[in-house]
Amino acid sequence: MDLLIPALAALATEQDFQFVLAGANPQDPEFEAKIGLQIQAVGLGDRTTLTGFVSGEDKTALLQAADLFVLPSYYENFGIAVAEAMAAATPVVISDQVHIWKAIQQAEAGWITPCKMEALTDTLRIALSDRAEQARRGKCAQAYAEKHYSWGAIAEQMTQAYDQILLRSSDTRETKAD
Repeated sequence: MDLLIPALAALATEQDFQFVLAGANPQDPEFEAKIGLQIQAVGLGDRTTLTGFVSGEDKTALLQAADLFVLPSYYENFGIAVAEAMAAATPVVISDQVHIWKAIQQAEAGWITPCKMEALTDTLRIALSDRAEQARRGKCAQAYAEKHYSWGAIAEQMTQAYDQILLRSSDTRETKAD
């Protein structure tokens, strides 16, 4: 939040947006309260909705209604929430520390930014300013998610992995038999 909240505060005078912060941390309610205070302190209170934990159809509806999904993480191994947003046809703004950033960039499924507040601000400025580009990248995001993250795609990847294991096992047995 040390990147996103200041970036949004910097944009507040020039962009019209509503910030929806979804999620919760039941292990650290003080952290959530601190974020709420930070949002109020920078003047984003009137354009922010804190939803708490959201799942199922409610999460899908939030993602589908969003213009952008933003995750400027300092480290994210995969980012399942990014894939969920993409599946909902929502373009993403992620840092170059989210492991799938190169795929997002190649698929033109969103925007990539370094983990610097000024860079995130500039990226958000660009992403928020062009609705047609948001729609185009959202379609690219959904197509990429369907091809790589859908249950059918995962089943195909698993089948290919098992085929490779069986092929190697077969090659090993033939080598031992010789």
